[in-house]
Amino acid sequence: PIRKEDGVVIGVAETFDAAIGNTDWDRRLNRLSRYGALDEPTGVLSHAVMQTHLHESIELFKNHRLPVSILLIEICQIGDLITKYGPLIAPAALRATAQTLESFIRPSDFIGRWDEHRLLIILTECSPFELPAVINKLKQRCGPTELRWWGDELALAISLGGASAQQGDTPETLINRATRVLESALGVAAKNASGGLSRASQA
Repeated sequence: PIRKEDGVVIGVAETFDAAIGNTDWDRRLNRLSRYGALDEPTGVLSHAVMQTHLHESIELFKNHRLPVSILLIEICQIGDLITKYGPLIAPAALRATAQTLESFIRPSDFIGRWDEHRLLIILTECSPFELPAVINKLKQRCGPTELRWWGDELALAISLGGASAQQGDTPETLINRATRVLESALGVAAKNASGGLSRASQA
């Protein structure tokens, strides 16, 4: 990469190597792409598909009391990464992070893109009593995701916020509670960015 004195990349003379090669992952992406369910830049379910799954999960909770919890995830200091490496790093970082997270969730759960810089995981049949155990498992087992970008080796730490469906919830109110928790975790991570998974809690 070509950098200014402050380290900001202003040009590049090599191709991107994400260091990701997984046959099962590639097969899954091809299948989802054929169905039109894929967010192509990140390789996870699209926002529209995640909205549908979230709505269905809330209806199941409302009508049959089947619990559901969610996790909103953001890469720590993503703004600084974009400033230094450019906007294309955001979807690449989300893609690498999603691939890491997917290995730690159940086949019945859903992971997808929620907005420009955030992923959403829908934890089906996960109650408020079970959610802390899921968060703790991710904290203990899911370290920073490694990403090679323009010759630099990056360690992508994440913050997350969890919330469980409550009586009277809509998809919007559930997302809003998880967002508040995530933003609190991001504030903690900004103060003491030491790599790894930021402290996370639930609402």
